[in-house]
Amino acid sequence: MDGTTRTLTSTYDAASGRTALTGDSGAWGYTAGFARDTLGRLTGTIESGYSTSTLAYDQAGRRSSLGLGFNGTSSSDSYGYDAVGRLTSLGHDLTGTTYDQSLGFSYNPASQIKQNTRSNDTGIGGGYLLLSSASQSGYAALVLGLGTMAAVSGAWLTRPASVED
Repeated sequence: MDGTTRTLTSTYDAASGRTALTGDSGAWGYTAGFARDTLGRLTGTIESGYSTSTLAYDQAGRRSSLGLGFNGTSSSDSYGYDAVGRLTSLGHDLTGTTYDQSLGFSYNPASQIKQNTRSNDTGIGGGYLLLSSASQSGYAALVLGLGTMAAVSGAWLTRPASVED
């Protein structure tokens, strides 16, 4: 960095959950706090006196929401699960609506992701395969077991005849 020595000190509760992180006040004065529920799960963060995140959990202990923002929530995520606890939906609600994203997941009997859908391709760069059709409002990518993808037919992925669910 700039040659200045900086020291971070962590404080922990009895269950070994971090409750605070502080920086050397003479060098830079950083402070962060970590709120936890009675089960020890992280429920929020505070940096330099300002709320920066909030987290909530469902009855099964899975994350149900995440709010991010400096001194208030400016973006949030929501999570949905199926009866066996697999992630089936992930919503990203960002400031404004241009980059909002809803992702959907379905699984085969071996719990491998069989299909992934997305609602918005705005802002997605290289490394993503986006498929669309004028008659469809969303995007889809079909992922087969063992990390293989089906062949592309037209604008949509199709499954080779030799692959079984």
